[in-house]
Amino acid sequence: MNVDGSAYSNDLLLTTYKADVNSKADSGAVYLIKNIDGLSGAKDLVNLNNFDVRWNGGAATDSLGYTIGSGLGVQLVNVDGSAYANDLLLAAVNADVNGLTDNGVVYLIKGIDGLSGVKDLSDLGNFDVCWNGSVASDKLGSTDYYGGNAGLGVQLVFD
Repeated sequence: MNVDGSAYSNDLLLTTYKADVNSKADSGAVYLIKNIDGLSGAKDLVNLNNFDVRWNGGAATDSLGYTIGSGLGVQLVNVDGSAYANDLLLAAVNADVNGLTDNGVVYLIKGIDGLSGVKDLSDLGNFDVCWNGSVASDKLGSTDYYGGNAGLGVQLVFD
């Protein structure tokens, strides 16, 4: 993938949906690592110097970045007409929002090429827009296969 407009795809997104971050079990995390073509050796993601940005799930059991099948629970998109895709859609399918259980949430984060550090999604300043599932067990953003229906996860549709 290419989030910073370089001449070729040399950036990487990694998901760890079972990550325990900030003492929140299974909140999940998504990492952006830029310019991987110049890297070598083993990189431990505990070290802040080994990634450019990390987004943490907002609460315990959010499962940020969980995907099965299509892998569309994390998607790089271009929603602002930039010359390249530098916006990110992230699903937290098990998020409990507005007093509901497992209704899920999908976040839009614009301009990720200009971000750095750790971004906890419990902070409203770390995303541009979020959509919450409307009823309990919606699992908004899920790409899993439930009851014969494959979830579409997160997809950008052009009209």
